[in-house]
Formats: sequence, structure tokens, C-alpha cells
Amino acid sequence: MTINRILKGLSKATIAVALLGGVATTNSNQPLTVQAAKKKAKKVSKKKAAKKSKKKVTKKSKKKVVKKTTKKKVAKKVTKKKPKKAVKKVVKKPAKKVVKKPSKPKTTVKKSTQKPASTPSQPAKQVVKKTTQADRYTPVVSSNAVKLDWGEDLTTYNLSGAISNLGSLPDGITVELQDKNSMSTLHGGSYSVNLVVTYPDGSKDVVGPASYVVATADADKYTPVLKTNSFNLKWDNGWVYTDGENFETGFRSSWDTVKAKWLTNEKGYFPNEASGGTDFDFVTDIKGKNDFQKPEETGGDFTVYLKTTYPDDSYSISGPVKLHFEPSDAAKYEPKVKNNIRIPLSVIKGDDFHEKEVPYVFENANELPKGTRVDGFDYSESGNYEENTVYVSYPDGSEDEIDETVNYQVY
Repeated sequence: MTINRILKGLSKATIAVALLGGVATTNSNQPLTVQAAKKKAKKVSKKKAAKKSKKKVTKKSKKKVVKKTTKKKVAKKVTKKKPKKAVKKVVKKPAKKVVKKPSKPKTTVKKSTQKPASTPSQPAKQVVKKTTQADRYTPVVSSNAVKLDWGEDLTTYNLSGAISNLGSLPDGITVELQDKNSMSTLHGGSYSVNLVVTYPDGSKDVVGPASYVVATADADKYTPVLKTNSFNLKWDNGWVYTDGENFETGFRSSWDTVKAKWLTNEKGYFPNEASGGTDFDFVTDIKGKNDFQKPEETGGDFTVYLKTTYPDDSYSISGPVKLHFEPSDAAKYEPKVKNNIRIPLSVIKGDDFHEKEVPYVFENANELPKGTRVDGFDYSESGNYEENTVYVSYPDGSEDEIDETVNYQVY
């Protein structure tokens, strides 16, 4: 057994020497096995020492690494740099502007786009309008001129003669001038005008030009020329011109005195003038339809037109003429009767007593025009009397009646 153990130890020692690259030598007198064992023990102790040194190195290195990374580097990064960057990013305000304010314009855009969205329905209505009678029919203007009598009314019946396909148009159409002043049958001659055709459904067509010829008449041959465009008139037992000539609502061509007031045309200018074949009348409208009526005594201002009517019944209308009618005395004055009237008998028996009684009867006698007269106080004896109506006459022939019970005394 001991021999085997020795061999084993030798074999292990030789192997160890081979690994170390050395050659086993014996400097002492100790057996080879003892030396090998000692070497082995030294190697083992060296290995343990190496391990211990390694452990110490690793521990120290770990401590150093921990100190550098955890205390200095890590702490600095976490506590100083990283939180600051994170805070800056979170606190930034532009994010609020982006989220809230742009949201309002978006809603307004939607509203603005919704309204135009209704516009596509409009073309549909236009399509319906294309089915009107104005779209289905086309009036054709005749190339021939239509003849009209002088003074004839421009009705649909007369104007429609210029439409050649009138029979193909629907019943109930109306035809009128596009420009109301483009033609007048009060003046003979040729006209070229545009027409407006209105259908029963209200749609319209404008066609033209259409040709018309208005027959000439005496009104086209003669032109009355006004001498003045205003007159003043007064009351003198009726309305008169300032020279006393009676004012009437018209005159004849043979009435030279009045004709000379209104016209500058020479005597004999108008047709059949000697026999009064041309009439002059005052009318209140430019069409000559309404005759002028003389006003009441209250007078006033009026505008009239001179209508000249010729033997062939054609006529002309002058420009406007202003007429001023001065109110009568009866219209201008208002006598006031006294409460206590006392008239001397000598006044009643004297000449012109009606005029002399005025100061005794009226409170405002001094306001009345000279020549004013009073009737009713004509008792020739002294006494107390009563009158129910006071009559007043003015110099211009106008009169007043005062319905008032008056008690007076003649002494």
C-alpha cells in the first residue's frame, strides 16, 4: 500500500514539474517525495495567495466603480441634467396654442362650407324657369310697318299688329313699349321701337325693332306758342285778369283779346280761326283728360295746361302755366260784431249810411277795406231793435252773411 502511494505521489510530482517547465532537482538530502510534497505545498499556498489578492483587487475595484458611477456620474445625470430637460419639455406652452386656438377656425370653416353647399339647389330652380312660356315661345316681328290713327291709344290690340306669328302665341299676352317715350300717337310720323311681350305666366320677351306709322293731323301742322307761363287773377264779382278782362276756363281762336294774353301766334295762324274753328281749353293733366274748374272765392295756386283742339279733332298740349287766384275780400276778412250797438239816427238818415254804419257795428272796422258796407240797420226812428242776420258787402263785390242775433239801439 505504501509503495502504491509513493508511486502516485511521484507521478503527481513529475507531472507538476513538467507543467511548470522545470526539472526536478534535489539539493538536499531529503527524499524526492518530501521535496515534491513541499513544492506542492508551496504551489498550493501561492495559489491561495493569488486568489486572496484577486479577491482584494476585485473588491476594491468594485468599490471604486460604485463610487464613480453611483455617486458622481449617476447622481449628476439624474438629479441635475435629466430632470431639467424633462421639466422644460412638459412646461412648454406652445402645446396649448396648437390644441385650442386652431380648433375654432376649423369649426368656422365647416360653417362657411355648409352654406355654399345649399347653392347646388339653385341650378335646379333655374332649370324649372327654362320651362316658362317665354322659353317655349318666340314672337316674330313683322317686316311691315303698322299704321296707327292720330291720337290712338297704344293698347295691346294696336301694338300686337307688329307681331307676325301672333296666332301661335298663347292667349292672354300683353304687348307694350319697352320705352314709354319712344312713340306718341299725338305726333304723326314713323317710329321704330322695341316691344315687351308678357305671357300669362309672367315671363317676358323683348323683341324688336317694330315699325309703326302714325297718321299726321292738324296738330302736327300747327304749334301754339305761349306768351307767358303765369297769370295773376283777382275777384271782381267773379274772377278776372288784372286788367279786368273776365277769366274763363277757355276761349276760342276768334276771341282775340284773350288769345293775345296767352299766345304769341299772329292772328289768322290757326285753321278756321275766323269762325272760331280752333278751341283753347285749360286742363289739369298733360294728357288733356281733365278740364280745369274755377276755384271758389278763397282762391289759391293752380297749374294748368293749354289744350288746343283743331277742326280734325287732333289736339296739342302746352307746357305748364301757373295761375294765382287772389282770395276775395269776403275770404280775407272776418268782421266782428259789437255787443252793445248804438247808432245815431242822423247816421241812418244820411247819405251812404250803409258805409257809415260800419264803425258803429263792428269792433274791427278799421281792419276792413274802404268801401265795406253793412245792411240790416236801417230803422229811421229811435228805439231798440233786433236783427238775426248781418249782411256785409265788400268793394270787390264779395259778400258775407253773419248769422247772429244782434240787439242795437237807434238814438
